[in-house]
Amino acid sequence: MRALFFPVACLCSAVVIPLCVEPVEASIVWYKDKGLWEAAAGATRTIDFVSALPPMGIYEDEYISQGLILDYRVPVQQPAQWWRFDETSGGAGAMLHDGGGLADANGIQLAFRFTQPVNAFASVGLSAFTPVDWYSFYLNGTWVGSMYRPNGQNGSEDPFDGVVTDFYFDRVITTAWYVDDVYFSTIPAPAALPIIGIGAVIFPRRRR
Repeated sequence: MRALFFPVACLCSAVVIPLCVEPVEASIVWYKDKGLWEAAAGATRTIDFVSALPPMGIYEDEYISQGLILDYRVPVQQPAQWWRFDETSGGAGAMLHDGGGLADANGIQLAFRFTQPVNAFASVGLSAFTPVDWYSFYLNGTWVGSMYRPNGQNGSEDPFDGVVTDFYFDRVITTAWYVDDVYFSTIPAPAALPIIGIGAVIFPRRRR
């Protein structure tokens, strides 16, 4: 994969200080800032899991018309189900930001598939205690990259975690058991990283 070169800026005592660094090959960029992720990802779609229906079990194709197929980290016995919950749903529901969320219904961490390859994915947890710590990406059933949440990235009241890659993927595995919203690119960008801004952390793709 062709090496990419870019400047990096960091925030120090509320002052932006440009740093000269050695050029590196970066394949995945992790964002904690939703606005910066959106600017880098381009056209995106949001699935907020808000519904007029009461809390209920749903199936993998519930959002297929919007380009998203629900999945699990490992295969589960059919029929697999997911739990769409709302603000009436106990402690988890009380942490929702917009009235709808998605939780596993099989005791396995969540994954997501897409009806077309994408190069950006993000999610919002329920609180500072529900961030995503790890993503793994697949294309046509083949592993194409993984990334762990960068050290020192603290949670927040709205724990946004998003990634933009310079490769396509059609499935992403997360460490989440439940999420508030998920976001993904709808028009894959050319296979190149965007300009990096404050709030983005650059890591090379972990290879086999």
